[in-house]
Order: sequence, then structure tokens, then C-alpha cells
Amino acid sequence: MAEIKNEEAKDKAFVEITIQPGEKIALCRCFKSANMPYCDGAHKEVPGTGPAIVDAKL
Repeated sequence: MAEIKNEEAKDKAFVEITIQPGEKIALCRCFKSANMPYCDGAHKEVPGTGPAIVDAKL
């Protein structure tokens, strides 16, 4: 499961996240997510944005 390395930095522009091989996550790029740094679909209100998909290959 994805793990935020520094919980205090969760709402900052730079967050280090550790993910496991085979895991896939969507990260917010619009800064509107209530679940930062993860995407919650809030980008639908911000034209031209979408999540950053991170896929840790095996």
C-alpha cells in the first residue's frame, strides 16, 4: 500500500511516497483534492488537468 514518507509534508507541493511493485496510484496535480496528495476527482472542476498516474512495474 502507498505510504507517505513524511506525514507532516502531506499538504506540500513535494511529497515522497513509497509504493510497492505492482501498485498503481493516482496523484493530484490540480491541488483541489481533499485527499492530497492522492486524486479524488476534484480536477473535473479544473479544465485541462488530471491525475498523475504512477505504476510501479514488477
